[in-house]
Amino acid sequence: ALWLLAPLAFLVVIGPGRRHNALALVAAATVEVIVATVIAIGDVDTGADELLTTDATARLFLLVIDWAFVGVVVYAWNRARVDAARPEASARRAYLGIAFLVAMNVVVVANHVLLAWLALEVTSLTAAPQITQANLPGSRGAAWRYLVFSIVGLGLASLGFWCLGHGGAEGAHASMRFDVLAHTPAPTDDPWRDLGFALLVLGLGTKLGLAPMYSWLPETYDEAPAAVTAMLAAVQFNGTLLLLVRVLQIPGARAGVAGDALLVLGLASMAVSAGSILATRNVKRLVAYASINHAGVIAIGLGLGGEAAYGVLLYAVSNAFIKAILFLSIGHAEQHYQTKQMRDVGGLIQDLPYTGLFLMVGT
Repeated sequence: ALWLLAPLAFLVVIGPGRRHNALALVAAATVEVIVATVIAIGDVDTGADELLTTDATARLFLLVIDWAFVGVVVYAWNRARVDAARPEASARRAYLGIAFLVAMNVVVVANHVLLAWLALEVTSLTAAPQITQANLPGSRGAAWRYLVFSIVGLGLASLGFWCLGHGGAEGAHASMRFDVLAHTPAPTDDPWRDLGFALLVLGLGTKLGLAPMYSWLPETYDEAPAAVTAMLAAVQFNGTLLLLVRVLQIPGARAGVAGDALLVLGLASMAVSAGSILATRNVKRLVAYASINHAGVIAIGLGLGGEAAYGVLLYAVSNAFIKAILFLSIGHAEQHYQTKQMRDVGGLIQDLPYTGLFLMVGT
């Protein structure tokens, strides 16, 4: 699993003014996806140690995250190849992109609560600067809102992990390794664990864009460049989802307050997004509100558990690639028509046949 740090080597070939910055990011993502595919397809399960694990869940999400990321950075490289002045060609975005990719993979293979939490925090810190666009003043406010909600959400999650470790038969000395937590019998009538699960669902639900802490998502997805939006929607979303799945594997989580909270948040997210989907005419925000709706569906499936878990995995995998296809297609159409208003876009199939086809397939 340490091979997942290999893309950091490409940081040395990135620099200001270099035309191959975006290509270096593609090369780093390609190395990462090769490593992830070898681990997953080769059924490389080295077990779990103090910090890392390559269990079946990690192998599945490694494939999803890295293949989705490759598609995103290839799109960004193509945009930079056509116009070297575009932000995708900047050294800053290449540095941040590689750091985001490595941290996201660490989230997936982390076997310790603290390591997973720190890596997810790094993905937020590296994603926030990429949201800003010099020609869009609103993007700076969107980046700050994203960062504030990320800090609050992950702060609640850290407090939830602390409560989880403080409760239980072993008290504050309980192990915070996911594999140990998953095989620790659930104590009965433990308010610390219940509070911990509730805070974890609310905190990670904030990163997933679930109600009531969802207001950052439509603005961020709308104001960010198409590649960054796809990166957040298809890559970071699934890394956060994996962390939530790890929490739900702890005995007593789904059957208790965590399962009930996910059902409530999932239904609330579907309800609040439905009205916005009907009202908006901004196609990028439309897909953003639909993403909240899909997150609600996934939350309900996780809350139900049992046989619904298989449906959640299928839904999450397909949703990752479909959201990437939709946001990248919308970004290309926006660049061509200079608008995100649906009423101002016509003849997409004739003007941009491949973009129109991908948008139709994604829809």
